[in-house]
Amino acid sequence: MSRPTTSTRPNTRGQTRRRAGFSMIEMLVVIGLIVFLTAALVAIIPRVGNAAKVAATKATIKKVDELLNDRVNGFRRWIQKQDTLAGGNAPSYVTNSPYAQLYQTSPLQAKALAVKYAFKLYFPQQFSEFQTPVSPPPGHTQRTESSESLYLFLTTGPLFDTEPPSAADLKAIETADTDGDGLLEIVDGWGNPLRYYR
Repeated sequence: MSRPTTSTRPNTRGQTRRRAGFSMIEMLVVIGLIVFLTAALVAIIPRVGNAAKVAATKATIKKVDELLNDRVNGFRRWIQKQDTLAGGNAPSYVTNSPYAQLYQTSPLQAKALAVKYAFKLYFPQQFSEFQTPVSPPPGHTQRTESSESLYLFLTTGPLFDTEPPSAADLKAIETADTDGDGLLEIVDGWGNPLRYYR
């Protein structure tokens, strides 16, 4: 007797075929996620960069403020010392000012005006106010003059018994020559010169 033959071919009728690739909906979901993450990064990165520049500017202003306060306090001590050394005579800051003659008739007024005059000389806002006026170099622009004056008197001006500025006082990122005239300015986090008002 012979055995009946059975077919070994699989029945394709109830089986699901395995597909290759992604459906259109899956692709759209992935693209949507990529677009969302990119938009989030584009929105966040400038804020982080801007916040860093604001923080750097605040740190620079605080540092300059400390340097100025230290120098101003030294100037006040110097004035007091000159008054003590002069005794009843005119102090040196009066005799070296345009108010020396006024001291004979009105000593208090002469002292007050001479202090203002000396303060203007030692904390100049413009090149013309320095004891030895600074000539603007080629390429100089007016908008950078107060910042250049601030840098010059902080780094090269009289110390009045204060500590001399060190390399750590003003970092390279806090100074720049924005107008290309060869004189450094103190700059903010965006690289713009800080304005100094006496």
